[in-house]
Amino acid sequence: MTDTLTSVTMPALGGWPNVEIAQTGQWKISTGEVTLTLDDFTNAIAAMECPAIRKPVLKLGHTEAMPSGVTKKRTDGEPAIGFIDNMATADNGHTIVGDYTGMPGWLAAITPSAYPDRSMEATWDFVCQVGHLHPFVITAVSLLGVTPPGIGTLDTLADVANLYGVIASAPVSAGFSVSIKAGDATMPNPQPTQVAAGVTTEDVRRSYYDSGVAYTTWIKEMSLDPLQLITVD
Repeated sequence: MTDTLTSVTMPALGGWPNVEIAQTGQWKISTGEVTLTLDDFTNAIAAMECPAIRKPVLKLGHTEAMPSGVTKKRTDGEPAIGFIDNMATADNGHTIVGDYTGMPGWLAAITPSAYPDRSMEATWDFVCQVGHLHPFVITAVSLLGVTPPGIGTLDTLADVANLYGVIASAPVSAGFSVSIKAGDATMPNPQPTQVAAGVTTEDVRRSYYDSGVAYTTWIKEMSLDPLQLITVD
């Protein structure tokens, strides 16, 4: 008897880098009023060092509260659609960002239009299973479509895609390939035209300096129409 080996093709995964998750301030959200501080974000990132704290999962929307008197159905079998990796602070600590990773490729490709916004789920004074008291832990990030976010100042993925004219193609393990265009002209780039999705001004700045320009020359302004960088020596 001869055993036949069947090749299994793994589904493509994708994601979006450096997504704004929350910002400091006092916000009116669906569960009431909440205040987020610089310390909260610092503690959330520090909590990731604990072996009993998982990376925040990505999910579609929030879990809705059941009506009074109705037994809540089990939801522990609901699949995550990815997770948040590489959490860090930006804007002098006032914004916490992270990468959408491990998303189904088809979902990552349509996220800017279908789920452009998001809402953080977190808890204060969380005691993990090894007994650590964590002042602030981010447990999940819910993708939002028709529902507006509680923190309305966060950048939407739609804004990022529209700003840079991002055209998504087939997703790959490190995100998905895109071409950056302005009008009918392709952005000049010493690297191949395929770049990572979710391009930011920092990506453009890094690419400019990596091309060999001296650091005594610094970028004063970026323009997409016409496509140009205005620099000062």
